[in-house]
Amino acid sequence: VRRQSEGVSVSLDKDSNAALLAELTSGCLQGVKSAIAIILGTAIGMAFYLNGKIYYGDHYYAGEASTTMIGAPRPAAPLSVQSISQIIWSNYNGVPGFVHRVGKAIGREDLGGHEMFSMIGAGDQTVCAMFEEYCDILASQIMNLTLFLDIDHIAIGGGVSDQRILIEKVQDKLAEANSYLRPSANAPTPKVLQCKYRNDANLYGAFYSLQKQLKEERGGAR
Repeated sequence: VRRQSEGVSVSLDKDSNAALLAELTSGCLQGVKSAIAIILGTAIGMAFYLNGKIYYGDHYYAGEASTTMIGAPRPAAPLSVQSISQIIWSNYNGVPGFVHRVGKAIGREDLGGHEMFSMIGAGDQTVCAMFEEYCDILASQIMNLTLFLDIDHIAIGGGVSDQRILIEKVQDKLAEANSYLRPSANAPTPKVLQCKYRNDANLYGAFYSLQKQLKEERGGAR
């Protein structure tokens, strides 16, 4: 979405689309034909790059992945924010919620993300088991996307993408899931990539989007 007010150019886009643009322009997705960016934060952001173009959808709603239903077909009655949250993707792979669940499980309400990953690295059994489940769910959703769209490159961003163990674990889980599916669907295993710009990808993408707009407004002049 582009606007111009009082002679000042403004370029608006979703943060996940901006993150994808950054990785396409100068990050881990340079030169690819198609890709998906998954941004793991408080919720789940997603953006699609299909056959050389960012895909926005008929209502500019493509990539609103947080409310993707991955549990029962409908929440338990009576309907509430809490009951609905039990069946949507952000409840399982949203990062602060996951850290909170881990902290509650080990009796550490003050647990932070960096400390949690230190415990994973140290082999804490409870934390590692919960991390395995986290990665199982994330890999299953990525595998579903691969089966739907046949996309070979998946970039993971957000602050948690700093953790290389997450990228490696999800790649392993995808290979494992694909081995289960092979008797009925010999799908390719996508490449899981760490966003070059991590949690700042959306900021770089916003800059690139505005830069592109200004170039077009000036007729290609630098």
